[in-house]
Amino acid sequence: TTPSSIFGLLWSYLQAYRFPLYLAIFLKIVSVIMSVLEPVVIGLAITELTKNTLAIMKGVEGAHINVYYVGWVLVVYLLRGLIYELAAYYSNYFMTNAVQKTVQDMRNDLSHKINHIPVSYFDRHQFGDLLGRFTSDVETVSNALQQSFLQIVNAIFTLLFVISMVLYLNIQLGLVVILSIPITYFSAR
Repeated sequence: TTPSSIFGLLWSYLQAYRFPLYLAIFLKIVSVIMSVLEPVVIGLAITELTKNTLAIMKGVEGAHINVYYVGWVLVVYLLRGLIYELAAYYSNYFMTNAVQKTVQDMRNDLSHKINHIPVSYFDRHQFGDLLGRFTSDVETVSNALQQSFLQIVNAIFTLLFVISMVLYLNIQLGLVVILSIPITYFSAR
């Protein structure tokens, strides 16, 4: 069996739960966006505080810490953190539900298949070996979907959004980041 046929078979099970699956992916993307925005938002407060402090040190008349602006930036930072946490939690929640229901469907199909195996098969093979193999395979699929799938989505979108944000903030720095990715990949191999 090829990887595409395995994924096709797996998708036939996941398809029944595609809404929670897509919702989990969407929420994971939202959490990645909020994570990437963290340094930008906190950078606004640091930039304002630095500018205000320098103006005070230079003795500029009327210079003061812009508490109102910094306060609003911190409120935005808090909201960003709240959205990040909620999106991360619910993406895992919806993914877990979709995977558990998919695994339950797989187990039901395997049970149905075992019930239709001729008795002569069990005369030649131990039932425990067959059951152990089914259980092990289903658990492997469950673990791979539950743990790896959202991590892959997280890694891909984090990389895309970080590169986009760095390019937005500073093109030269963005090009350095883009060029360092393949260098880091090949040196790590």
